[in-house]
Amino acid sequence: MQDKKKVVFVAGRPSHGYGAHEHNAGCTLLSRTLNENVPAVHAVLYRNGWPADPTTFDNADAIVIFSDGAGGHPMLPHLDALDKLMNKGVGLVCLHYAVDVPKGKPADCLQRWIGGHFEQFWSVNPHWTAEFRTLPQHPITRGVKPFAIEDEWYYHIRFVDDMKRVTPILTAVPPERTRQGKDGPYSGNPHVRSRTGMPEHVAWAYERPGGGRGFGFTGGHWHWNWGQPDFRRIVLNAIVWAAGAEVPAGGVPSKSLSLEELEADQDEPQPKDFDRDAKRELLRTWSGGALFDGRTLAGWKVLRDGPFEGTGAVRVENGAILLERGRLQTGITWTGEFPREEYEVSLEAMRVEGSDFFCGMTFPVGNEPCTLIVGGWGGTVVGLSNVDDQHAAENQTTRGMTFENGRWYSIQLRVTAERIEAWIGGSRVIDLERAGHRFSVWWEQERVRPFGVSTYDTTGALRNIRVRRLVAGEAE
Repeated sequence: MQDKKKVVFVAGRPSHGYGAHEHNAGCTLLSRTLNENVPAVHAVLYRNGWPADPTTFDNADAIVIFSDGAGGHPMLPHLDALDKLMNKGVGLVCLHYAVDVPKGKPADCLQRWIGGHFEQFWSVNPHWTAEFRTLPQHPITRGVKPFAIEDEWYYHIRFVDDMKRVTPILTAVPPERTRQGKDGPYSGNPHVRSRTGMPEHVAWAYERPGGGRGFGFTGGHWHWNWGQPDFRRIVLNAIVWAAGAEVPAGGVPSKSLSLEELEADQDEPQPKDFDRDAKRELLRTWSGGALFDGRTLAGWKVLRDGPFEGTGAVRVENGAILLERGRLQTGITWTGEFPREEYEVSLEAMRVEGSDFFCGMTFPVGNEPCTLIVGGWGGTVVGLSNVDDQHAAENQTTRGMTFENGRWYSIQLRVTAERIEAWIGGSRVIDLERAGHRFSVWWEQERVRPFGVSTYDTTGALRNIRVRRLVAGEAE
């Protein structure tokens, strides 16, 4: 095990009832996923509170605490021992209630260790749907796409002064109702009410001045949320990062979770009125539909006639679809069902060689088609073709970006009744209201409809192609 990073999970005792604050089940799931998918990490799990064995943390590279907090925080009797570990550079990850500690020495310690903490009468803990529209460039966000999810997202965290060495990871604007609670240790306070409309950080990374890393994550109330791929991946990535290991380029891989896997290891018996069908549908919506199995071109048609005559070879290589440079265009179209409204499609794309667009994603906007161009017109143009008969280099969505050959870029497109949005690398690049606009495609893209991807005088690669229908209210 000398070549692996040791991560110690401390799971708190049973707490809030079925499906909430499932410390044991959550830590079981996360530790198992790391051991199955990250060869550089060895995770060990201690259930139901602080480990009795004093040698538990010997040679630890990171500690993950998912437990109750405040006066019942399991680390309170062990602050001095933990401080010695932190001074040695051991990473610390605190999840949900575990970011809440009493004022005084516990708060001072946690702030030094992870850069911030929940402070009663300063912070609040409402339930709300946080929409994370943009993500920073950081190892913790690798492979994570913008997402929205309901949880008990604590916010208005007490950070170190000037947030020195703190990197906000998840940031959203809470609904106004969450600021209007009566004054209390958790419900509301004048400080929170004074920040109407302002963004709040609900997950953050911290690099200690003397070495060592910390991560705070305020979500995690609902156990089912581990079934959301981006929610799960950002925490897995953070644990790997806190341990000092290299986060994989596409983030920590993990398979979609079934309802049965999430039901396993919970502390309380399942209530008789528990709606399993509703949770199964939620998981299906979150996981989305994979359009590429990573091994074959099943479901895809290679375009070979008309503007695609002389197309380059299309094959699967190293878990990606490779579209080789042809006479002009090389393209594929999806032959299965595809939504026309209220959906989100995501993929990763790479320009392997060439200097023009490596991802021309044609997609439906209701009954009209449109194409998202990434890297066109000499390699830098991003935009929609066509908006009101104007192509991607001449309409209001046009923007320039620099793309490196040989680098993967995450691309996400969202179509709702009100707008079309697109993100590249977690940053929103298109936000267009649909009202008053007509959408169409160049004649060369007609054969790609309703959904497909093409390249122009360029070799490109695609992987992790998924589509999902949006949850009601998600796009609000």
